[in-house]
Amino acid sequence: MRRQISLCGFLIITILSLAVLTGCSQEGQKKRFIIIPSDDGSYSSEMVAGFQKNIEAAGGEVTVEIPKNITAEAQVSVLQKIEKEDADCVVISGNAELALQEEIQRLRSLDIPVVAFNEMITSEDLSIQIFPVKLLGIGEEFLETIQKQRSSESSETCQIAVLSSNSFQYNESRYVREIRSLLEAGEYPQIMLTEIAYGNNNADKCREKVRHLTETYPDLDCVICLTPAATLAASEFVTEQGVKEKVGVVGIGMPSEMLDYVGEEKACKKLLYWEPVKLGALTAQAAMAVESNTWKPEIGDTLKTTEYGEFRVEKGQEEEVKSKVVYMQEAANIME
Repeated sequence: MRRQISLCGFLIITILSLAVLTGCSQEGQKKRFIIIPSDDGSYSSEMVAGFQKNIEAAGGEVTVEIPKNITAEAQVSVLQKIEKEDADCVVISGNAELALQEEIQRLRSLDIPVVAFNEMITSEDLSIQIFPVKLLGIGEEFLETIQKQRSSESSETCQIAVLSSNSFQYNESRYVREIRSLLEAGEYPQIMLTEIAYGNNNADKCREKVRHLTETYPDLDCVICLTPAATLAASEFVTEQGVKEKVGVVGIGMPSEMLDYVGEEKACKKLLYWEPVKLGALTAQAAMAVESNTWKPEIGDTLKTTEYGEFRVEKGQEEEVKSKVVYMQEAANIME
C-alpha cells in the first residue's frame, strides 16, 4: 500500500525561442517577473534564489514580494497592486487554496500569466502549477515509518501528534486528511493521533508547540512535522531536553539544516525532502516559457528537457483541483 515520493527531474523547457532564452522582449526590454513566496523561511528563500538566478541568467528582472504578514490576505494585497506595467509574469506560492482566485482572474484579464508553485491554488485562470511531489502518499509515508519503528511484539498504543504551519495551507491540510483517513479506516490500529498543533512556520512558535505536546501527552511517541521549520524546531527541542529516545520526529525538511539530527540514534528518524533551489530554477523555466507565449500547456502535453527528461502536464490529482499540474519528483528522496 505504500507509495513512493520524490526527487528526479522537473519541468525545464528546452530551447523554445530567443525570448525564452534571453528573458527579453523583441524590443530589447527586460522581462519583469514578480515572485511571491508563501513565507520568508529558509525553504522559501532557497526556492526564490533558484528562481531569481535562472531568470537573471536569461536576461530578465525579478522582484521578490514577501508580505509582512504571512497570510492569504497579505498576498491578495500584493496582487491587487500589480498592473501590466509592473510585471510580465507573476509567480506565487499561495497561502490559501481559494483566497487568491479573484486577483488571479484579474491578472489574467490584463494578459499577465500567473504560475503557481509549491503550494496548491485552485484556479482555472492559472497557466500552470509546479509541484515538488504528488500530495497523495505523504501521510502514508509518515505512518509507515512510525509503524516500522515499533517493536513487532509491542501491544502498546503509539501516540503521535502532528505539527503543521496552519489549517489553511492546502498541501499540509491534504497530508493531515490522509493521516486522519488512514487511522480512521483502521489501517494502523496501534497508532493514535492525539493532536494537530500549528506553529505558523515560525521556529519559536514551533518550539512552544512541541513543548506543549510533550507536556500535555507524557506518553507521546512521535511528532510528525509538515514544514522544515517545524521539523528542525522539534528535533532541536527533543534533543536539548534529552528525550529523543522517547519522542521521535519524522518530517519534511532540508538536509542542510538537519544533518545533525537525522538517524536511528538521533531525534529525526526519517526526513523527506525536495530540492528548493531546483524547484525555483525550474519554475523559472516554466514561467519564461508561458510568458513568452511559445508554450501554452495543455493536459497531456509531454515536454522534453535537456537535464531531467520528459514531463507530462496532468490534471490535479483531486477533483477540486482544476489547474494543469506538473510534478517534479518521481522516485524516493528520503533520508533515514
